[in-house]
Amino acid sequence: MEKDRLTFEATPNEYTLLASERYAKSSAYQNFLSLVEHPNEAKSSNDIRGYIAQFSSDGLNREDGYGEPEDLRIPPWNQDISNVLYGEEKSGRWNSSSLLSKKSMLIPLEDPFLLTDMPQIVYDEAWFPDVLGRSHEEAKKGGLSVEELHDIVYKNINSSEILLAACTWYPWNYRDGCIFYELAQIKSVYDLSSNNQIDCCVGNFGLLTYEGDIEESHIACKRYDSINLFNKIRGNIKIPFGNGQVVPSSAWRKIFHCEPSAESPYRWIDENGVEVLRLDRIASPIREATREVYIRQPILFRWICNKEWLKQKLEELQLRVCFITSYERMPF
Repeated sequence: MEKDRLTFEATPNEYTLLASERYAKSSAYQNFLSLVEHPNEAKSSNDIRGYIAQFSSDGLNREDGYGEPEDLRIPPWNQDISNVLYGEEKSGRWNSSSLLSKKSMLIPLEDPFLLTDMPQIVYDEAWFPDVLGRSHEEAKKGGLSVEELHDIVYKNINSSEILLAACTWYPWNYRDGCIFYELAQIKSVYDLSSNNQIDCCVGNFGLLTYEGDIEESHIACKRYDSINLFNKIRGNIKIPFGNGQVVPSSAWRKIFHCEPSAESPYRWIDENGVEVLRLDRIASPIREATREVYIRQPILFRWICNKEWLKQKLEELQLRVCFITSYERMPF
């Protein structure tokens, strides 16, 4: 899709905001409204919050056991609310926010570059252990350990390459599971401190990365003088794991002078046009769970970089790489 075709030119058809004193303060839409609401705007978004609150009895605030706090959800059964948001955008209500920022908030997070491309399928219990086949006593301990997840993330990487970011989802039992992250940070070679702060970005990375840098939190840089090379990706989500999960940050683009290739936003090239970074997406269906929904199958997302190229860049810039590890039990 051409980037200049991604606009907010949908025709609004009678977007009526009903008066209400009841505001949807805790709904998923609050994240969006609070982000686009400029602090100096004369008109607040409380009229929209009141309109949204009227849908709360229809399941607007229904919990998603596989979601995370930063995710924004516009449920398909409340499409009228999405139309209201588009209509208000078209009227110029949020002109103080950049178009790319608003696209990041409103465009669904599901990435067509990944949804139309099958992941690599692996049937290898030495790589992806059969947690469902473990004894009841083992399962009660919590499925896989951090050490086992670490081994899964790093297994079968070529000696000429290095892992810079990974996210793996591993389910067990009926609803349990965990999500494990390993993400690269950079610091000065003279800075020996460390932290475990993972930054987030919001938006459909595949569709928007050619336009520039999508919204980022930058908490690690502000608080810890660390620069994250990769971010967790969050946004308006309908299909869990329908995107890259972790993606290159603006720092990766600016510091190492890399750009996504013309063929795919998940393959990055240096200033000489040589591919130096790619995303691997690997799924390992569990035999006993193949009749369950897709989300009950293990999947691994990882970014692999040319080791020698990265080493030269780090030496030139006097930087070092350190890694953040995060283990989260799900559902929350």
